[in-house]
Order: sequence, then C-alpha cells, then structure tokens
Amino acid sequence: MLSVLQLTRHYFTEVSVQANPALKTISGTEDYDITVQSSKETLDPQGFWHLAVTVVLGESKKESPARYTARLTVHGDFKLHPDVPEDKRSRIVRANGGALLLSAAREMLIAVTARSAHGPLELAVFDPRVFLEESPEPTQPLAP
Repeated sequence: MLSVLQLTRHYFTEVSVQANPALKTISGTEDYDITVQSSKETLDPQGFWHLAVTVVLGESKKESPARYTARLTVHGDFKLHPDVPEDKRSRIVRANGGALLLSAAREMLIAVTARSAHGPLELAVFDPRVFLEESPEPTQPLAP
C-alpha cells in the first residue's frame, strides 16, 4: 500500500561543507540548526506541493570545536492524494515531506564527508514535529 504522500522529485540547490582547519583530530562536536521552509504550490487539482529544507551546521558553542560547518538546501515536489482532508494536508506534507528531505540531506552530508579531513558526519534524527512549526527557527536535535 502506498503512502498518501509521494515524493515525485528532489534536488539540491545548495551544498557547502567546510572542514575545520584548526582541528587536528577526528574528534569534535557539532551544533545543528535546522531551518524548514515550505510553500504550497498547487500545480494542478491533483494536489502537488513543494517543500524546501535547509540544514545549517554552525560553529560549536561548546568547548570542543565543530568538525565541519555546512549548509545544505534540498527541495522536494510531492503529490498528495486528493482524498486527504483539507485540514490535514499541510501537516502531512510538512511532517512527512520534511522527514524525507532531511534524510536526503543526511545522505548527501555523509557522502561528502566520508572522504573529508575529519571523517564522516551523520546528522542526528530530528523529531518530525520540527517540520510543523510555522516560522522557521533553528532547532537542536533531541537529547538521547
């Protein structure tokens, strides 16, 4: 059985990763900020939506410096089944679509850093409710 939300296309408009030149070891820490931008673009009556997710890895505020700084923006076009109630559409697109696009960003980041100076870096898993916020604010991953 297929999901009511189908990803029809995704693509990156920004991929920038810099290894920390001051760091001499593979150990380090990362502070994650995630910004979610979404826009509803009904391309036809069948329910197409567009969503963009931007992931920003900033300078560490902790004692241990960040291994990398990075910025990735991934866009996705989604088709939502027309039987989904109107009041649930935005939440489904933002939560599920955001999680799918964050997974794409996670894969891109690990691919780029796999052969980089400080070793591979995987993004933490975020609570999907982060994608439901109306105003994009930087968000930290949940503590284990």
